[in-house]
Amino acid sequence: MNKILKYAGLLALVLLILFITLLGVNAGRQPDLQPWHYMSFPPDNLTEDDYSSFEEYLTAEQDYISNIYTSLAEDSTQKFTRYTKGDVFSPVIDGDNQNSSFILYPRGDEFKGGVLLVHGLSDSPYHMRRIGEFLSDDGYYVIGLRLPGHGTVPSALIDVRWQDWYQAVEFAAGFVQKEIISRGSGIFIMGGFSTGAALNVRYTLEQIIEGGNHLPDKLLFFSPAFGITPYAKLTKIPRIFNWIPFLNKFKWQSIEPEYDPYRYTSWSFNIGFQIYELAKMNWKLVKKVSSREEYREKVPSMIAFQSRLDATVLPQKVYELFDRIAPVESQLFIFDVNRRYQPILSDDVLNWSQDMIPGDRVKDMIRMIPGDGIWPESIYAVSHLSVPISPEDAVYGEDSLIGGLNLKGEKAVLRTGIDFQRLRYNPFFPEMEEKVMDFISDSYY
Repeated sequence: MNKILKYAGLLALVLLILFITLLGVNAGRQPDLQPWHYMSFPPDNLTEDDYSSFEEYLTAEQDYISNIYTSLAEDSTQKFTRYTKGDVFSPVIDGDNQNSSFILYPRGDEFKGGVLLVHGLSDSPYHMRRIGEFLSDDGYYVIGLRLPGHGTVPSALIDVRWQDWYQAVEFAAGFVQKEIISRGSGIFIMGGFSTGAALNVRYTLEQIIEGGNHLPDKLLFFSPAFGITPYAKLTKIPRIFNWIPFLNKFKWQSIEPEYDPYRYTSWSFNIGFQIYELAKMNWKLVKKVSSREEYREKVPSMIAFQSRLDATVLPQKVYELFDRIAPVESQLFIFDVNRRYQPILSDDVLNWSQDMIPGDRVKDMIRMIPGDGIWPESIYAVSHLSVPISPEDAVYGEDSLIGGLNLKGEKAVLRTGIDFQRLRYNPFFPEMEEKVMDFISDSYY
C-alpha cells in the first residue's frame, strides 16, 4: 500500500511539473503585457455602498470608470485600442463611457413592470442595451447592470469572484423592485446573457429555497451559461502562482489587443474558474429545487435562446435545466444551422436532431429557429456572442465597426487568437424580439 501511495504521489508531482511547464510555454508565447493587463485600481465594490436611488449609483459608477480610463487614455490614433482618446474604438461618447450600467425609463403612459438585465463574462451592459430598449418601448422600467470588474480594464478580473457579481445582482434587483412598488403594480422580469443568465438563475433558486418574496415573474435567457466544460476546473491551478511578480503572464490564458470597446478580448485564468464554480454551485440548487414539488411550483416560467453549436457553453446543460425545473409553459428556442452549407459541415452537425435531446419534458418546450429554414447567404450558424445583438447595432451589427470587420491580407500574419470571423450579431434578432414580447405579455394581461 505504501508503495502505491508513493508512486501515486510521484505521478501527481510529475503531472504538476508537466502542467506548470505547459503554462510556462504558453506564457512565453504570449505577447507583452500592456498597462491594462497589470495596473491596479481601487476595488470595484461600488454596489456594497448605500444609495438613495440607482441614478445616484450611476453617477458614482461613471466617476469610477472615468478615472480609470483617464489614467490610461492615449492621444495617438495610430493604435488598435479602446483606450485611445477620440478613436472609433473608444467607448466614450459625449463624455459618458458606454460600458457603465444604464436605466431605460418606460415610454408611454402605461407602466407594465421592471426588468433587470445582466451581461455576460468579460462583456458590458452595452450587450443588453437593444433588448432593454424594446422592453422600455413597451412600458417597462429597465436597469442594465455592469458586473464588478467589467467595462474598465482586463486586470480587474484577475482577482474578482463570482460572489462579487452575485452581490451586485441582488443590489440592482432591489432597485427594480423598489421602482415597481413605487408605481403601485407591475411584474418583475430578470434577463441575462451567458454568465448573467447563470446569476439570475441563482438569484431565483435562492429566493425559492429561502422562502423569499422577491421572486421574478419571468426569466429571459440568452446563450445561458448553465454548463461549462469540466476542463475549466484546471484554470484553478495557474491562480496558485498569481502572487509571484515575474510570473504575471501565468495569470492569462490569452493576451490579446484590447480593441473591442465593450468587451475584453484578453482572458484571465481566474474568470474561467469563476464561471465554472458558479455553474457548479448552481447545479446544487437546481437539484435541490427539482427534488421537492413545493419548490418546483414556485419556479417562474422562462424563455431561452440558445445556439446548438455554442462554442462557449454546453447547450446540453440548458436542455437539462429546462427538463428538470422549467414550468410547462416555458419556451426554449434553438438556433439551428444553415444546411445550405452541408458540403462543408461535419457529419456530427448534420446528423443532429431534436429527438436526440434527452428528457421528455423539455421536448415539448423546444422550437427551432429559423422555423422556415431561411438563412442569410453568408451565415452558417449563430454564435454564442451574437444572440443578444441586433443586426443594426452600430458596433457589432451587420454593417458595423466590428461585426462587419473584414480584414484582408496574407496568412500567418495576425495573431491566431483574434477571430474576426465569429458572428457578432443575431440575424434572427427581430424574430427573437417578437418571441420575447409574446412571452412576457402573457404575464401582464
